[in-house]
Amino acid sequence: SSGINAEYGDGMDILSMRQATEFAREWCLSGRGPLIVEAQTYRYHGHSVTELGTTYRSDEEVKRMMKKHDPIVHFLCQTVSANLITEAEAQEIEAECDREVEQIHEQVMKEPGPELSEAYTHVYINPPPNFKIRGCEPKQYIVPRDA
Repeated sequence: SSGINAEYGDGMDILSMRQATEFAREWCLSGRGPLIVEAQTYRYHGHSVTELGTTYRSDEEVKRMMKKHDPIVHFLCQTVSANLITEAEAQEIEAECDREVEQIHEQVMKEPGPELSEAYTHVYINPPPNFKIRGCEPKQYIVPRDA
């Protein structure tokens, strides 16, 4: 045991995570020391683009998890069930979010990407002298520029 206390939160439930993080904040601000927040989640995709996550679970499982345990859908259902919003309002919120995400995506895709030399700018506050970070290509190192 590390001697550090922990709080669990269902990472697939927005209200559960809000409660867990509020507890953690109060705990830490009270001077009782550090606290680890464990958020159990379900990863819809594989670990990388080369590993799709289909070798150890079925497509049906992933679809079922997305349908029954998606945090955003679950939260909207909770707010409708609690009569905080109507079903129509929930659908409009979802549609508005979809439109906003699409608009931002289109805008970002038109922008030029950052220069490779900027890839690690502002990653570390005070990097040690001669500190190197492996770049995007094997055996390529990028030295953070001076702040």
